[in-house]
Amino acid sequence: MTDSDKKQWIVMQCHDAWHDAQGNPGEHKIPLEGYDIPMTKIDALQALKEAEANRPDEDFSIRKIADVHQLDL
Repeated sequence: MTDSDKKQWIVMQCHDAWHDAQGNPGEHKIPLEGYDIPMTKIDALQALKEAEANRPDEDFSIRKIADVHQLDL
């Protein structure tokens, strides 16, 4: 299985929410409901196109979710 075949991508909605330490506009991204279940990169790109077509006045992107590893303490 290649990296792009793994279900590790979700669609995020982009919101301008704050300024960073240098005073530049920051960008806040939250998972888009209905597109927040991990999918392959190809499926995520298709979902991104759908979200953009359905909501043309809003901004979206895809993000790779991080692997979660259990720490044995």
